[in-house]
Amino acid sequence: MKKATPTKAAVVANSGPRTHLQITRDESKTEHQQLAEISLSPIALGATAALPWAQKMMGVIGLNEGMAVIQERAAAAAAGDLDAAKAMLMAQAVTLDTVFNQMTRLAASCLHIKEDGTWTVKKEAMDDITRIAFKAQSQCRTTLQTLGELVNPRSVAFIKQANMANGPQQVNNGQSAVSACDSQNLTSTRAPAHAPAGNYSASSNKLLEANPSERMDFGAQGASSAANQILEAVGTVNRSKNTGGKVSRLSERRKARPA
Repeated sequence: MKKATPTKAAVVANSGPRTHLQITRDESKTEHQQLAEISLSPIALGATAALPWAQKMMGVIGLNEGMAVIQERAAAAAAGDLDAAKAMLMAQAVTLDTVFNQMTRLAASCLHIKEDGTWTVKKEAMDDITRIAFKAQSQCRTTLQTLGELVNPRSVAFIKQANMANGPQQVNNGQSAVSACDSQNLTSTRAPAHAPAGNYSASSNKLLEANPSERMDFGAQGASSAANQILEAVGTVNRSKNTGGKVSRLSERRKARPA
């Protein structure tokens, strides 16, 4: 009787998982170089970190097979296909929601209500359980928010810089940085290249009243008076002689009155 030849699928199933890393030989590199590149690659590091956790649920998983799955998903993400990332985030959100509901149910078991209406609670146990429940709920919300931003990315607007300040400022839009105050001085003090004919003075124009304490000079400074003068009433010492008759008449009336 002729023995049946096993199919390809049967050979793959019976071969078992390859727990050791198998590398295809590259003649352009030494064995140590090729081993270092693969061992430090993100694909290999991710596989060696994820497989121990996955094996606790699924049993022994081949290292090369795990690296192949991660390599495939990484290549799809690099090409713009984010279906695997969306599925992962949704699965994590469902898992976190399950943890929240389970912890909430356990927290309720810490509360005991008696028939007479009184109740007792295991406070420390309830605090620990509810803390885990609220952390899972917060992480679930964050995961769903990340998933929403991945599905509908935010639009980023690049606004050109608008220089609206009143005081001196430094503007740098890809050119040489010149302060606004210096630019004003340069434009105001710069003389024309060719002076026109006539009595033209090439003196530079200065900004007037650039500082609050600076004022325009309307003439030469007057002579200073004596210092520390004794001040008296204006009407008695320094009043004007031409008073229009009003002040003199009042003084005459006061003199005419009897003491």
